Amino acid sequence: MRCLLPAATALWLALASLAGPVQGQSLGITTGDGPIEIEADQGIEWQRANQLYIARGNARARQGDRAVQ
Repeated sequence: MRCLLPAATALWLALASLAGPVQGQSLGITTGDGPIEIEADQGIEWQRANQLYIARGNARARQGDRAVQ
């Protein structure tokens, strides 16, 4: 069990670092061009108090002809 703890910790840190860059991206849209579609392989979290969506995994957000991936 002691040998697995460092490996599990390293794996957790590696996976946690993958979600970080997605959180910092935005569409840069200040006016409404219709609904925003958000897709993500590993789930989507809505933080209502912060008015923030967090998409994990392979994520894509689209509004009209604009998209980030």
